[in-house]
Amino acid sequence: MRSKSDKKKSLVPRLRFPEFREAGAWGVKRLGEIYRFKPTNSWSRDQLNYDSGTIKNIHYGDIHKELNRTFRIDDEVVPYVNDTLV
Repeated sequence: MRSKSDKKKSLVPRLRFPEFREAGAWGVKRLGEIYRFKPTNSWSRDQLNYDSGTIKNIHYGDIHKELNRTFRIDDEVVPYVNDTLV
């Protein structure tokens, strides 16, 4: 049986899907290296529009009073973040 310290050193799992068996050891990365964190949503309504944009935004106030409990983006009217902020 392997010791606890041996388990930490080994980054190759014993059981792998066939397509990953020859892939080698897992890499270790900090979450900040693979994900870019955004601050919490603090955009005011004047920074949103209902006409066009790249990113849709659910305003905090709408979560509790405007949107259905079973939220589906295609069934709701959700504003875009103004492109100047993206």
